[in-house]
Amino acid sequence: MILGIDLDNTLVCYDGLFHAAAVAEGFMPPDGPRNKREVRSWFVDRNREDDFTWLQGRVYGSDLALAKPYPGALACIANLIRAGVEVHVISHKTRFPVLGPRHDLHRASWSWLDENGFRSAGLLSSDHIHLEETMERKARRVAETGCSHFVDDLSAFFRHPAFPSAVNKILFAPEGESPENAASNNVMPIESWFAIEKWIFSGSPAGTKHGHVRNAPKPGDVLERMVRGAERGIPQPRPDSDHRQRKVSYRLG
Repeated sequence: MILGIDLDNTLVCYDGLFHAAAVAEGFMPPDGPRNKREVRSWFVDRNREDDFTWLQGRVYGSDLALAKPYPGALACIANLIRAGVEVHVISHKTRFPVLGPRHDLHRASWSWLDENGFRSAGLLSSDHIHLEETMERKARRVAETGCSHFVDDLSAFFRHPAFPSAVNKILFAPEGESPENAASNNVMPIESWFAIEKWIFSGSPAGTKHGHVRNAPKPGDVLERMVRGAERGIPQPRPDSDHRQRKVSYRLG
C-alpha cells in the first residue's frame, strides 16, 4: 500500500484560526462563523472573495505555527509506517500568497511538519513531502509516487482530469459529507484519523460511511496482504529504533 495524504485541512486543523485572523484584520465581526468552510462562505456571500484569499495567505503563512494536527493523525501515520506502508504528503500550495504579504508558504509548511513531529520524529523523509504549485501537478504527483490510496478533504480533487482513476479515494470529512455525493464519485468518506487507522488495521467501520461506496476496498486488507506476504517469504519491514520510513510498498489489488 502507498498512501498519499493532503496537507491543509487534512493533516492541518485550522479550527478557529480563520475566524481569529478575520476578526484581527477587521474583516469580520467577533460573532461571525468559526469554521473555515463557513468563514469562506461568509466572505463569498458578501462578494469578498479577495479578502478571503488575502486571509488565506496570512493563515497559511505567519499564522500556520498556531495550527495543530487533527487528532490521531500523527499516531496513525507512525503506525502505518511501522507496519510497512509507504506514506507521502502531497499538497497543492503556491510558494507565495496570491494576495497580501509575501509569506513563504512552503517554508511555513516545512516548519509546521517539523514542529508537530511529522519530520522531527523521523517519520517522513523530505523526499516523501511534495508541495506542488498547481492542482494539476498535485494530481500528477499522486500518479508519480504510485499511490494506491489518497486522503483529501476536497472531493473535487478526485475529479481532476489528471487524478489517476485507479487510486482508492478517501474523503477526510470531519464535518460530514453527503453519502450520495460520495457514492456517485466512488469516494469513501471517513470522519477522523482514528477511523482511518481502524479501517486499515482492524476493519472497523466506525466513523465511516463505507456501505455507501461502490467497489470500495475491504477494510483491513492492508495487514491481511502483509501477513500473506510474510507467509510466502516476502521480507516484511521491522520498526527501526528511530521509526524512519521504510521503502517497502504494498498495493491493494
